[in-house]
Amino acid sequence: MSKSKKFILGIFTFLPLVLFGLYIFNFFAFFNGFNSVIQTQDPIVDPGLLAGNFQVLFLFGILMAISGLGITIYYAVHANKRKDFDSNKKLIWTLIILFTSGIGSIAYYFVEILPMPGSSNEISKEDHR
Repeated sequence: MSKSKKFILGIFTFLPLVLFGLYIFNFFAFFNGFNSVIQTQDPIVDPGLLAGNFQVLFLFGILMAISGLGITIYYAVHANKRKDFDSNKKLIWTLIILFTSGIGSIAYYFVEILPMPGSSNEISKEDHR
């Protein structure tokens, strides 16, 4: 796998975490808006503003779910297609990826994808002796 493919795969691996951070930030901003309306006791509340904030929350949630599910499926298929894995290793990685989802995907990326042969920065066995 080339270095650029590994880099792009790394971006997609960490995308659900970034989207989760944005979701949490907007979640607190959304409810902070409710809090300011309650404290000022303003009888006129712009429902469009609250609906727009909720749409941003919903968008981050959907994007987080789709990207997390996509990267989980990609890594589960990738682990099962590796010819250098025996059946036990395939089963273990598939179960780790499926049951731990985000954490398992990140672990698979660092343990199996980054040191995968084919990159230009890999140290050959002759140089390592």
